[in-house]
Amino acid sequence: MVRGCLRVSAANYLINPKGTLIAFQKNAWNSLRSETDPIYSIDAARAGKLKGTLKGHKNLALFCVPPTRLAGPCGKGLTQLRKKW
Repeated sequence: MVRGCLRVSAANYLINPKGTLIAFQKNAWNSLRSETDPIYSIDAARAGKLKGTLKGHKNLALFCVPPTRLAGPCGKGLTQLRKKW
């Protein structure tokens, strides 16, 4: 798992092609998501509804959870994503 604002070029180097990215910040989600993925909202992140793919990589899953300062909702969001994926 890579934390912080990550560029797509760095993701290409760091992430296994069969891996998954989890964004913990709005800026990370917005910079990594494909254009067809939903726009960030804190409510959608809390509900575990921000799912997509890495920009330019339709086979690489991208999820967004609430910021780590919201540790309780973050854990709940990760659990919901895991069950649905």
